[in-house]
Amino acid sequence: LDESKEKIDVVRSFAQKKGLPYLVKSAGLNVQPNDTMELWLSCFRDAAFVVTDSFHGVALSINFNKDFYVYANVQRGESRLESLLGVLGLGSRMIASLPENEEPIAWPEVGRKLEAERERSVRWLRGQVG
Repeated sequence: LDESKEKIDVVRSFAQKKGLPYLVKSAGLNVQPNDTMELWLSCFRDAAFVVTDSFHGVALSINFNKDFYVYANVQRGESRLESLLGVLGLGSRMIASLPENEEPIAWPEVGRKLEAERERSVRWLRGQVG
């Protein structure tokens, strides 16, 4: 997350409501010396739930099949997020504040859509799509 008091407060209250511990990891100037790539990836892999504001945070959440919410963030690729979430039927995951009633993501359905998009992308790269 691009840290702000508002976002941290929301994450803290969301974690308390779900009975989960929380960890805030940030990029840019807030990266710590022990923030290795392996640690970064394991935070997504091992998370019970992800709250992010970055395209890459969403991509990792999807690849690890983690329920997530993403704050819309123009500086961090909002249009890419809208496109990706729209294709996968996850548009409701883009938020301005955390919703009260969250539904788990239907990962089998998302997986089918993602696989179809991967196949379409490979065909395009091979010049097989007009």
